[in-house]
Amino acid sequence: MQFVEMQFIKKNKVEFREYQDKFSDVCLRRNCLIIAPTGLGKTIIAALFIAKSLIENNTRRFLIIAPTRVLVGQHTITLKEILDLEDKEISEVTGEKKLEERIEAWKKRIVIATAEVTLSDLEKNIFSIEEFYAIIFDEAHHAVGNHPYSILGKKINDRKKEIRIIGFTASPPAEKEKVQSILDSLNLNTVETITEEEPEVRKYIFGSKITVIKIKQTPALNVIRQSLLKSIENISKQLEHKSTNFSRTRSVKELLELRKKEMNIENKITINSLIRLHHCLNLVETYGIEPFIDYCEKILLRKGKSIMQLKSDTDFRTAYEIAKGMQIIGEEHPKVIELKKILMSAREEDKVIVFTNHKYVTKMLFEKAKSWNIQGAYLIGKKGRLNQSQKEQLEVLEKMRTGECKVLFATRVGEEGLDITECNTVIFYDNVSDAIRFVQRKGRTGRKKKGEVIALIMEGTKEEALFWVGKRKAEKVIKEIKKEVKILPLEHFINPIGNELKKLKVIVDYREKQEIKSELSKYDIEIEEQSLEIGDFLLSEEICVERKTIKDFVESVIDGRLFSQALNLKQHYSKPIIIIEKEGVVERITLSSFYGALASLISDYNIPVIITENPSETAFLLYSIAKREQLEKKKSVKIREGVKPVNMKEIQKYILAGIPGISTVLAERLLEKFGTLQRIFTADEKELMEVKGIGETIAKRIREIVTLDYNKLK
Repeated sequence: MQFVEMQFIKKNKVEFREYQDKFSDVCLRRNCLIIAPTGLGKTIIAALFIAKSLIENNTRRFLIIAPTRVLVGQHTITLKEILDLEDKEISEVTGEKKLEERIEAWKKRIVIATAEVTLSDLEKNIFSIEEFYAIIFDEAHHAVGNHPYSILGKKINDRKKEIRIIGFTASPPAEKEKVQSILDSLNLNTVETITEEEPEVRKYIFGSKITVIKIKQTPALNVIRQSLLKSIENISKQLEHKSTNFSRTRSVKELLELRKKEMNIENKITINSLIRLHHCLNLVETYGIEPFIDYCEKILLRKGKSIMQLKSDTDFRTAYEIAKGMQIIGEEHPKVIELKKILMSAREEDKVIVFTNHKYVTKMLFEKAKSWNIQGAYLIGKKGRLNQSQKEQLEVLEKMRTGECKVLFATRVGEEGLDITECNTVIFYDNVSDAIRFVQRKGRTGRKKKGEVIALIMEGTKEEALFWVGKRKAEKVIKEIKKEVKILPLEHFINPIGNELKKLKVIVDYREKQEIKSELSKYDIEIEEQSLEIGDFLLSEEICVERKTIKDFVESVIDGRLFSQALNLKQHYSKPIIIIEKEGVVERITLSSFYGALASLISDYNIPVIITENPSETAFLLYSIAKREQLEKKKSVKIREGVKPVNMKEIQKYILAGIPGISTVLAERLLEKFGTLQRIFTADEKELMEVKGIGETIAKRIREIVTLDYNKLK
């Protein structure tokens, strides 16, 4: 095994992986969102980025934001194991620390914190954002809406935009608007992504098969379910007669929205009863008899008109009494029975995570497993009557790592980022339609060896739809993002397996400014300066790049050089590229003309136009393209002497476009109207002016050029 050998990284601690090395290079150059499947070592990428940043300047400080206290603790442990720094230089900050402890912790070189405590201490002026060179957001998909990630991102942007910001996630949202919201909130410029299908990572991804177990309802459970459905039906009918807003609503979400709009107090009471009944139905269908009984007994102890409505409902009382009877005789929910069967058949070396949405259910399943003599533990959050401290959460994870615990029962706090070594089975005790949560749950297995995801689904319930919706959304997320968001694929930064590294070569026009040459020289590139008649950079026998600042671009539009340069690029190279650096503003021409010129390059000349922030970013892009062309595609770098072959249509348009005032668009219109060059050159001015865009001046010029005697011209 090859290890990373780098200053600030402990020796023989980190396995060298090309994609991690290249991702960390990207982090050095720009603010970016990195999307990578779980298990590919996003914390390692962050550590490599920190090490490389410290090599450039060892006074830099870093802030890492995590969504939960347990992740803060895990990242702290991992970074202390990897980075060749004193432990006292790395600190964690959560709400569990006292104020005086936090004040000291914020002074350290590397701080790992939750977003909530960061915002709170920022408001108290305990520290300043400007003190940090870079801020890394783990599980960056949270940075939407009013989430603390989003609020913190905006505060950072308001104070100092030069801070390097990196986001990591394995589960971006499926909606392009939310992805864009993440980029805007955290001031991220690009999205970098890698998938499980790419050759470079296949050897590190073992994957997991998905097994769906459909469970039939027992007769008693079916009676409970039908009684609750009947109660919902009867109360819904009452509401239909009283409220014009109400239709046969089937979800709690819709009922909650309806309750906000409803002005009548009596109707609100009835809506509350329906919300409670839907929750009861969900508990019976998905979780078990005990959670249903526990919930019923809590609400029946309360007072209020909605509670009285439920108490007087015969069908609701029937459902509760049958469930109570099942509990007394020890009849288990069929899902609990299936879970027991799976856990009891697990091998000695297996590690299993069981996910549920509710703390009560998580604790209940843990207690049942204990009665089955299964070594288990549970992981839940801090809020509510059931809770765990950060210390208790980390102790649970340590038990899983050492093998003291074989089965972990977890709420959603266990879904994100947890590195539970050798976990080979994940069980969805309940199911989620959210793509992010589906990916996170599934990603807890298949890291070190082939894993299995088991989904327990009650037949004939909404669980079936939830599971398949979640699975379908998860599968299309990356595909949709690639369509809708500007992504620089990772393959630009990866050496193909088996290629021997060789010195890259870039031919640069000697007139190019020293700034861009200096930026290029930072990479392992042989820079050869020549006098280039066409373009500014040669990256391969096919790719020639014309580089312009916005000011250069505007000047070339005004003096007419732009399109002759574009034509020359197209004639000599099959893959020309134009790069425009954003430094400066558009002056001397209208924005309409500026974008019109860009549109013409792209649509008329089929030349890609790439806009970069500065010479540093341009150099990195040139290096990346050269690397792909010369190492992966094994193409040489040479100047093309002759004009590349073109088809007859292009030759005809080229001839016409040589006439002053005739663009390629006008040339195409003329050819479409007359069919041949001969007919165009023999047409009179009136006929020529029938073509859209050809006025009297251009028509006269055409007639003049085709009729003047060459030998008589001076």
